[in-house]
Amino acid sequence: MKKKVRVGTRNSPLAIAQTNIVVGALTKIAPGYQFELILMGTLGDRDKQTPLSELGPQGVFADELSSAILAKELDFAVHSLKDLPIKQTEGLTVVYPKRENPFDSLIIREGKTLEQLPVAALIGTSSFRREVELLQLRPDLRPAPIRENIDQRLEQLNQGGFAGIILANAGLNRLGWQNPRHFSVINFDQHTFIPSAGQGTLALECRQSDHTTQTLLRNIADGDTMTCMAVERSFLVAYLMKKRWC
Repeated sequence: MKKKVRVGTRNSPLAIAQTNIVVGALTKIAPGYQFELILMGTLGDRDKQTPLSELGPQGVFADELSSAILAKELDFAVHSLKDLPIKQTEGLTVVYPKRENPFDSLIIREGKTLEQLPVAALIGTSSFRREVELLQLRPDLRPAPIRENIDQRLEQLNQGGFAGIILANAGLNRLGWQNPRHFSVINFDQHTFIPSAGQGTLALECRQSDHTTQTLLRNIADGDTMTCMAVERSFLVAYLMKKRWC
């Protein structure tokens, strides 16, 4: 009889796709387990009106899942690492599988390049970081909040609500996006558009005391990604501490 493992995820299309990728990888190396997906809403999912910069600290897309793990309602949860608080929740630990493309993409409805966007064009983004970096490249553009899931954001772009939107390349890849409307896609690199610390990385979170689940998850851990995340998160902690005392 297979051992059942309860896997928590947010109930968005991208979160479910990411979790299915993880479960698929685990199933290949641990066929003796049966994985049950448990969908949960978070504060960030319920409140789609408030800009993320005003919604609160990190954790608005993760806290409910982390609490469910501690309550033993879940065995582990699949997060986007950048959604987790910088300080690890006491009693929990994380494992990182291989990182996806960490960079951002600008998807535009008309034109082929960033330079061809009209003056004062409206660009949808849910990230203050992306706003700042976009305005470094084109100070005339107008960033505007956009909070729906990826498919809904792309539909807003198609309907003319925005001239362009900025999305994480990893999310598009995990959803298997094929660009059916033939939008122009500008893929940024680290020299023009620095990604968020941890972007493109999934965090598999479980209880520190649950050694069976930890051992299972470590089967798909990636050493290089683990090292990169330790460095990037440490840098973020140092930056925030310096900012706090300036």
